[in-house]
Amino acid sequence: MSLRAAIVLGILALAGCETVPPSPERPTEPAVVNVSPVEAAVAYGGRIVSLAPDEQRREAAAAEQAFAAQPSAAARMRLALLLATPGAAVQDDARAASLLMPLVAPDAQDALTPLARILSTQIAARQRETRRAAALKGELDAARAQAESARGQAESAKAQAETARAHSEELRNQLEALKALERSMIERGSPSPAKR
Repeated sequence: MSLRAAIVLGILALAGCETVPPSPERPTEPAVVNVSPVEAAVAYGGRIVSLAPDEQRREAAAAEQAFAAQPSAAARMRLALLLATPGAAVQDDARAASLLMPLVAPDAQDALTPLARILSTQIAARQRETRRAAALKGELDAARAQAESARGQAESAKAQAETARAHSEELRNQLEALKALERSMIERGSPSPAKR
């Protein structure tokens, strides 16, 4: 083989090994990545937090339909995540907790069970805090009502004291008038009204 033929074959061999970048007209296909159910649920939870209220309502309707069509653990978890999202337009902790019940049962063996147990614990804690806040609000409202009643009683007592003081002032004025009348009668030499 001639030197020239060997060089051409070497160049062709090297050219065959070179990778060619994809053409800009044809985008590359995304690589298929195996995502665990937990990773998918966490990604979904992260996505729904940032949705606007209207989008959350639409997402809830879609999740309800998907769960009704196929009540799988993944569909159950998606709907529960949406309903358990604090501040969401569709937040319903009681319904989310009931959806998670099969996934948190002692004998549950689903891949989503650990995440469901964490979420269920958070929901239960939030429900306890909500009940505690409601009880404290009730106590505060009762204390405000008592304070308002006491203020009303104090104002009533103050009004009664003002009335009693005005009556006492009137009696004192009458007494002073009687004393003045008695002095005047004594000065004129008349018998006092009490001696008559």
